[in-house]
Amino acid sequence: VDLPLDPGFYYVHLYVDNCLVLSPFLPIGYGHCRPANYIEVGPMEEFCLMKDVPHGTIRHEYFASAATGRTETCVCYVPPGYEESGEEYPVLYLQHGFGENERGWIWQGKVNHIMDNLLADGKAVPMLIVMANGMVMTECGAGKVGLKHELFLKELTQDLIPFIEKKYRVKKDRQYRAMAGLSMGSMQTSMLIGTYPELFAWAGLFSGFLHNLVGDHPDNSHLEQIGKPGFSRSMRLLFRGMGRQDEFWKHFEEDDAFCEENGLSCVRREYEGGHDWNVWRKCIRDFLPMLFV
Repeated sequence: VDLPLDPGFYYVHLYVDNCLVLSPFLPIGYGHCRPANYIEVGPMEEFCLMKDVPHGTIRHEYFASAATGRTETCVCYVPPGYEESGEEYPVLYLQHGFGENERGWIWQGKVNHIMDNLLADGKAVPMLIVMANGMVMTECGAGKVGLKHELFLKELTQDLIPFIEKKYRVKKDRQYRAMAGLSMGSMQTSMLIGTYPELFAWAGLFSGFLHNLVGDHPDNSHLEQIGKPGFSRSMRLLFRGMGRQDEFWKHFEEDDAFCEENGLSCVRREYEGGHDWNVWRKCIRDFLPMLFV
């Protein structure tokens, strides 16, 4: 079969006799709440290629979470030179979207290659990037479990940040702590910076929502804090990036109106593309050089 696809990242859904199958002959990531095949139609953009430059390390960590009552997991990008420098580093906490997990920004997002290349070109400040699983599931009776993504706020602030700050040499002031995410992760980012403004001075929303849209009665109490005059002055950066063909464009327009009504300053970028990794890669490429400068 010939498919008229532009260069970029695509999830692939293969059906055999109307049965969805996972092919071992294609790359496998995690999306749509399951392992999923994907392809890269070349040529890939230069900024996310693995090049002959110093590389950071990817470390898979486990930490106890009082918020969920379970052992949780996260992935950490540690910049090149960390072991030798003895210095303390700023931290970006970076979240995936609905149906994905803590590995999405590595496998699909190529954030480690993007950061390696930026550092090699002197375009970004060395930092840790910490990615956790935001698909927090809880029991909802009758032996069933359901998504409670707002519980991630408690997990990150009470469990993950203390774990990272104990294990790694990182700076602990809000001026050196950033929060960002795509889609559902952007909602979690907005809720975190509004609920815990004392923790984060930098924020990025990719295909990003200021409003929480998850659930029948989503909690948007964080917007009260974000809408206050002093909030914008206290933030070093609020970045909003989105694809022009994104299916959620009307929600971005609602957030535009919220920003204008409340005098909320932000850096707003538009890209060609929809609600997908081809846009989110560009978002993180443009966001990282703005941090901690």
